[in-house]
Amino acid sequence: RWRSNAMDQGTTVNSRTRRMTTNFPVGVATVSPTTPRACCPAIAGTYVGHGETYKHPQDIIWWARGGKLHGQSPARIGFLRKILEAGPADGIDPIDKWQDVNTAGVPGQYYLVYFGHQAPNEWEFSLPRANLSAGMRFNVEVIDTWNMTIEKANGEFNIIEDATYRYRAAGLPKVKLPGRKWMAIRVTRVEGDTVTAHAEQKIYGEG
Repeated sequence: RWRSNAMDQGTTVNSRTRRMTTNFPVGVATVSPTTPRACCPAIAGTYVGHGETYKHPQDIIWWARGGKLHGQSPARIGFLRKILEAGPADGIDPIDKWQDVNTAGVPGQYYLVYFGHQAPNEWEFSLPRANLSAGMRFNVEVIDTWNMTIEKANGEFNIIEDATYRYRAAGLPKVKLPGRKWMAIRVTRVEGDTVTAHAEQKIYGEG
């Protein structure tokens, strides 16, 4: 799970990944790959640390002496942190680590879908059926993790049931996406929705 104090106190939650941005000849990662390397572990149920080794006229290297971070990654990682801190208080976990590696959250309540290097033009509302029931209502937001923007999709999305592993919404709506990398979808239960989840009926692939 992601917990805000894990970043503050440096404690290990599930596992930890460290990424370094540098302009030295033995560079580890440039800004563009570094940002998704923070998002992907968050969806996988872990978190990352970040450091820099940029050349400095006074030979001040951040990982050795601390001080100010100069790269473009910290702001974007901070944007991700705000999204996660605004989510469920107990953090998020992979919804289905076997069949849906792009989605984390709390089944029936909160979902983050991260597309990473993919650049889809649209997303059909579709979620693993665990803890979902017909009539549940959700809001959808489109998150651009690179440009650090959040845009609400029009309308509410009402769950319909069928015999498949994933449930969709009435009318099979699709959310428009810009066809760029590093996009994400946030799906949240409509406040005040009182529909309860049916008893679990597991089908193939569900844990």
